[in-house]
Amino acid sequence: MKNGVFASWFYRRTFRKFLKQIRERVNEAEELWEIDQEMDMLWKLGDNGEISALIAYALVLLRDDKSWYNPDEALKMLESLSEDGFSSAQYLLGFLKFNGIKSVAADKVSGLYWIRKADENGSQEAQEFMKMRSEGC
Repeated sequence: MKNGVFASWFYRRTFRKFLKQIRERVNEAEELWEIDQEMDMLWKLGDNGEISALIAYALVLLRDDKSWYNPDEALKMLESLSEDGFSSAQYLLGFLKFNGIKSVAADKVSGLYWIRKADENGSQEAQEFMKMRSEGC
């Protein structure tokens, strides 16, 4: 009888663990589906001229905790937007290059170049960065 009780307990425990794993996978799939939908929406908005949507898209590509992680693509997008003169993209690109990110080494010269361009184009964040830098912070 003890073996039967143990087998029953072990079965329930294993079954609960299995159900928990399935629930986690379903939650992950739903989350990925939601992110897919959001990414599609951001891309469509970007195609319609919403630059902030493309910058948000690039930021999602920089999140290293999701399957969307693609820093090379994010940097290409930001470089393209920066070359077109968008100061928010210039500052973000400069900041990322200046500090480096997980799989991309810091490049202080290139980073400062883009932050200065953003400053010239009126980016408040870039102006604050340059001010702090000149003060030795």
